[in-house]
Amino acid sequence: MSASIMAKNSLVSRDLEMMAAEFEAFQEKFFNLSEQDVKAFKSVMQYSKQNSDDLEKALEVAIEVPLEMLEESLRMLRLFQKLLKFKPDTVASEIGTAVKALQTTITASRYNIQANYKMLAKQKEITDYAREMKNESEEMLEECDQLVEQLIAYVEEKLEE
Repeated sequence: MSASIMAKNSLVSRDLEMMAAEFEAFQEKFFNLSEQDVKAFKSVMQYSKQNSDDLEKALEVAIEVPLEMLEESLRMLRLFQKLLKFKPDTVASEIGTAVKALQTTITASRYNIQANYKMLAKQKEITDYAREMKNESEEMLEECDQLVEQLIAYVEEKLEE
């Protein structure tokens, strides 16, 4: 019996180590995406002043970056759900704080996608690619909103016990 408990603890430990590695990779990815977002914004501003044909492509890139931020945010929210299975009581406040911070990123991504899509719609006919990105973002945003709500409710319940 103690061997099975040790094996289970070993698996839990390995899972937690893998999650920690994912969180670290997430931080680096987010930093890189933030830099890419700044570059995309500068390109949009540059091409909008020039009335360049490159503006359409710059706007698509300016949608791609926050879309990728949404993907990463969703991945982190799912990871937080998994983490709660291991040590829900001891990490509740940390997860709640992280989810609230991530919610800001999700909102910023939502606004950036909407603003760039709106600008793109004023240029020429919306490409299928841009339409796909917008639809994909709406699906991810819906899931993000649901997960944020579930995680925050769980955290608040744990903190009130």
